Amino acid sequence: MTVVAVTIHLSVLPYADLTLLSSNSIVGIVIATVLSILFLDEKWVMKYDLTALLFIVFGCSTIVLLSNKSEAEFDAEAIKKLLFSVRTVSYLAVCCVMVIIDYLVLRKMLRALKKFQEDANLYDKNLRAQAKKNGQKLEKTDFILPPEEDEKNEPDMSTDNDDEVVENKEKDTTDDGVERSDHELIRIITGLPLEKLKQVSERSVFLKQNIKMPLVFFILGTSLQSGFTTVIVKVVDIFIQTGLFTQHYLFTICLIVTLPPSAMVQVHLLNLAMKYYD
Repeated sequence: MTVVAVTIHLSVLPYADLTLLSSNSIVGIVIATVLSILFLDEKWVMKYDLTALLFIVFGCSTIVLLSNKSEAEFDAEAIKKLLFSVRTVSYLAVCCVMVIIDYLVLRKMLRALKKFQEDANLYDKNLRAQAKKNGQKLEKTDFILPPEEDEKNEPDMSTDNDDEVVENKEKDTTDDGVERSDHELIRIITGLPLEKLKQVSERSVFLKQNIKMPLVFFILGTSLQSGFTTVIVKVVDIFIQTGLFTQHYLFTICLIVTLPPSAMVQVHLLNLAMKYYD
C-alpha cells in the first residue's frame, strides 16, 4: 500500500499545486493522530495535542485562504532561475543552519542529562545511606533512578553461601553507577515535579523547562528539509514528463543526485526525534 501511495503521489506531483497539496498532507496528520488513538491505544494529552491541533487547523486554513490559485507556465530557464534565486539559496542555507542547530542543541541536552544522572545517583546513594542508618526500608518509587532488578523474580538461594548472596545483593541495590539511556532520563526528568528536582539537581531545572526544545528543532528541521525535497522531486518530475530531460539532462541529473542526501537528512532528524522522545 505504501509503494502504491508513493507511486501515485509522485505521478500527480507535477500537476499539483504544492501549496494546496501541503494542506492535504496536514489533514493527513490529523487523521493519523485519530487512528493512532483508536487502534494503537496512544494517549491524547490535552495540553500538547489540543494546542498542536489548533495550530494545524489555523495553519491549514491560512494556507488555503492565502494561496495563489492562478495557473502559471514555466519553461526550463525560468525553473533554473527560480532554483538559483536568492530566495531559494537563502532557504537552502536556512535548512543547513537548522541541521547544525539541531546537533548543537542535542549535544548540549545530552551533556545536561549526564549531569542530571550524576546528581540523581548521588541523591539515591545518600537516600540509601540515610535509610540504612535509620533502619528504614525503601520502596522502588523512593528512588529518582529506580533499581532495574526486580527482586520479586530473584530465585531463593538459601544455601551455605547465604553470606555471599547477601553481600552481592547489597552490592546490587547500592550500585549507583548504572548507565541509563538518554530516552529513559528524559522520561524521568519530564515526570519529576519541579520542587523535587530542585532538591535532587538544582542545575537541571533549566533542562526540565526546555526538555522539549530539541524535539521542536528536530521537527522544524525535518519540515524544512521535506519542503526542499518535495520541490526538487516536483521539478524532476516536470522535466521528465514534459521531455525537458533530454535537453537539460545534466541539470536534471544534478537535481536527482541531491535527492538521496536530502531525504536521508530528513529521515535522520525524524528518527532522532523518535529515538529520544517517542
